[in-house]
Amino acid sequence: NKIAFTAGLQREETYSRLQILKFTKIITNVGGGLNASDGVFYCPEPGLYYFFVNIMPYANHQWKSGSNAVILRLEKGDRVSVKSHSSDRFHDNATYFTGLKL
Repeated sequence: NKIAFTAGLQREETYSRLQILKFTKIITNVGGGLNASDGVFYCPEPGLYYFFVNIMPYANHQWKSGSNAVILRLEKGDRVSVKSHSSDRFHDNATYFTGLKL
């Protein structure tokens, strides 16, 4: 079964330290693993998954950008989310979360 998603933030918003970012602006959600209400990926079936995140926080009086990727072996029901490292405002047009089953 195909499982893939990409989602962004609905609006520019400030998140506190270690708060889960709510990726609820769904662009693609094949397989239904990304929950549209909390923006968290709930693994629908076991396997190897690739995740990528691009963020644009407003820190130290300027917009910054960063990205990261990881490959994880997941079991059904495992959850994958993105948390804010510090208290920052995030740009909605440049902060995205993508994942797919390999």
